Amino acid sequence: MNIKYCIFLILIIEIQFIFGQTTAADGECNPVNKLLRKPQTNNCCQEEGITCENGHITKINIHGDLNGPIPSELGNLSNLKELEIWINHLGGSIPPELGNLSNLETLNLSINELFGPIPPELGNLSNLKELFLADNNLSGSIPPELGNLSNLKKLWLRKNNLSGSVPPELGKLSNLEELDLSENNLNGEIPPEVENLSNLKTLYLSNNSSNSLLKTILILSGIAILLGIILYFVSKKNRKSKDDTEKDRYNSSKV
Repeated sequence: MNIKYCIFLILIIEIQFIFGQTTAADGECNPVNKLLRKPQTNNCCQEEGITCENGHITKINIHGDLNGPIPSELGNLSNLKELEIWINHLGGSIPPELGNLSNLETLNLSINELFGPIPPELGNLSNLKELFLADNNLSGSIPPELGNLSNLKKLWLRKNNLSGSVPPELGKLSNLEELDLSENNLNGEIPPEVENLSNLKTLYLSNNSSNSLLKTILILSGIAILLGIILYFVSKKNRKSKDDTEKDRYNSSKV
């Protein structure tokens, strides 16, 4: 093998490596372009907020300009680790296909106009660490399948129209640090399984309906490291505007 041929091979490998960082594998850009309302021929890896590594889309972080429904085809992006499309005008329901994203670590759909139930399929996201669905119009009960998210550290469901009781399965979230269920229509007693959340630092349950405040406090008294609890069970108040205060809170969660 001569020197010129070796140099040629090295150049080919380098070009493929560089090209792989800015171009997604065949078909991966299709659902992203659909979300962005771009032509299917568009190289989505060059769009702001889209990260591609080794020819695969790994991160989507876009807020401000998106509208319409969330494409169900996003569930085909098997290498996706972060899907953050918050502070937009996305409507419709949450596609159950998002439950196919087995490598996903962060799912943030907060501050949109989503409605309908929370898909139980989200309980299949075994690597998920953060689930933010706050500030939408989601309804129905909290799926007990969310208790399967063994790596989850943050669960924010506040400011929706969720009803029913808190599922005892949430007590299986042993790594959970933040749980925000405030400003919904939840009722009934807080399940005693919540006491199993040994890593819980913050719990928000304000502005729901319950007549079991005392029992809840007694249950939570068993969580030694609980740092902040807001347990005002009062009627639901008017929603605050989606201002910079909300943005600051989401940004601080990444620290």
